[in-house]
Amino acid sequence: MNRRTDETRPARSKGREEALDHFVATVAKIDEVLGAIKAANDEHYGTHPDEVHWGHAGDAGRVLAGLKEVLDIIEGE
Repeated sequence: MNRRTDETRPARSKGREEALDHFVATVAKIDEVLGAIKAANDEHYGTHPDEVHWGHAGDAGRVLAGLKEVLDIIEGE
């Protein structure tokens, strides 16, 4: 029978605490990035409609593709 000792529990607990700290910090950074993306999107990425060309359209498509990839990760696909 494989029993865990009390000596292994604090290390496991510490590892989980470190993982939680890292997760919370990462989520906060994600919020910052999402805010910056939203602000840039609201301002049409600093591009005036009269200046838009296929390069801008391609960049917007790349942003969308990346965001869809992120959503796939979140949804477990």
